[in-house]
Amino acid sequence: MALITTMRVLLLHLVLLWLLVTWPIVTTPSGAKLLTVTTKVSQLLGDIPQQFSRDQPTEGEKYRFRVLLDENNSFGVLGNSGKGITELYGVPIEKVDIITAAMGHSLAAEGGFYVGSIRVTAHQRLSTSGYVFSTSLPPYLPTAAITAIDVLEENPELIMKLNKNIDVLCEGLFYFHSLLIYIRVLGTRRRES
Repeated sequence: MALITTMRVLLLHLVLLWLLVTWPIVTTPSGAKLLTVTTKVSQLLGDIPQQFSRDQPTEGEKYRFRVLLDENNSFGVLGNSGKGITELYGVPIEKVDIITAAMGHSLAAEGGFYVGSIRVTAHQRLSTSGYVFSTSLPPYLPTAAITAIDVLEENPELIMKLNKNIDVLCEGLFYFHSLLIYIRVLGTRRRES
């Protein structure tokens, strides 16, 4: 599992490096290319920012940089239908250049995906070296992910139930003053012969 996570991080870094080298991004006067990569939900703590304004991606247009949003921990969890932090805060999806997410968190599959405008996805398909995106998924993984997305679309109450369960868990953990959580195992008493 750790190897898969390491490989996923390595692949993301390769994608970012490829984007910085090949994607026609407007450069600064000194020639530096500008790309903002942001994760809005902390994987370690689960912190969600208090606000992710509609104007934040627009700043990318104002200051001439691209916005890549990592929705790994918010896709399938946040928003009324689980579309992530963009849905939660009402940010128009067209304002974010690329959104990436892993299928292992909420879709019960492995791998990941990216979405973006036609210009971005066409550029990535046409100018990516064959060795960067040469590993295809086994057919059952995308099938499982598509089925999970269908289940989420048909049953939006699952997202509400998940958020209620998260609230209950957070309230229960509020009473612990340490990161160590003690678990009391019931029925561990030895039987008397």
